[in-house]
Formats: sequence, structure tokens, C-alpha cells
Amino acid sequence: MGATLKEGELAYKMENDKVDIKYVQLPYSSIPDTEAEVSDSEIKAYISKHPELYKAEASRSIRYVMFKEEASKEDIDAIKGEVAALLDDKAEFNSNTKQTDTVAGFRNTKNVEDFVNAILP
Repeated sequence: MGATLKEGELAYKMENDKVDIKYVQLPYSSIPDTEAEVSDSEIKAYISKHPELYKAEASRSIRYVMFKEEASKEDIDAIKGEVAALLDDKAEFNSNTKQTDTVAGFRNTKNVEDFVNAILP
């Protein structure tokens, strides 16, 4: 086997050259924010100068589905009937007096606020 002089020098350096490295690490959290203030305009300027760093591929595909909440014809007719029943006077049995009382409908009521509060749950 043969080796050149340069290969011998490289092998010697690899075996014998030792390096002692000392370093200091400063975490970003140790520097107060007041020492490095950056304005919004500076951020926008940097981003506009380096747009390739901030391009992103689309990561979502969104499709919209619409569910219409429409009342059926039967529901509409039932609601119309309930509202129409509120307009006219009706007779109700009063369990306290054991008599039938006439309750004024919306057309004949004297106090609209009391009428609305009485029919709402």
C-alpha cells in the first residue's frame, strides 16, 4: 500500500489538531423588548422585500354546504292559525272561580304589554 505525503499530513492533522471552543448563549427572553423595538412599517417593508420567504402553499380545501331552514307549508299554516287565534276573544275555564271567563284577544285588549307578556312563556 502506498500513501502520498499530503495524505500523511492530513492524517496527522486529523489525529493531533485539537480545538477548544468556548461559546456563550444568550436566550432571546433575556433581552428586554424595549431594547429591540420594531414598528409595523418596518415589518411590512421587510416582508415586501422578501416575499419568497412568506409564500405558503394552500393547506386546506374548503367547500361550503348550505342547509336552508325553511318552514313547510303545514308549519306555515299552523303558525298562521295560532296567530289568528290570538286576535279574537276566547273562552277559558278558570279553575279558581270554577267559571268560564272570556279572555280578550289582541283586537280587543286594553293593555298590549300585558297581553304579550301573558302569551309568551
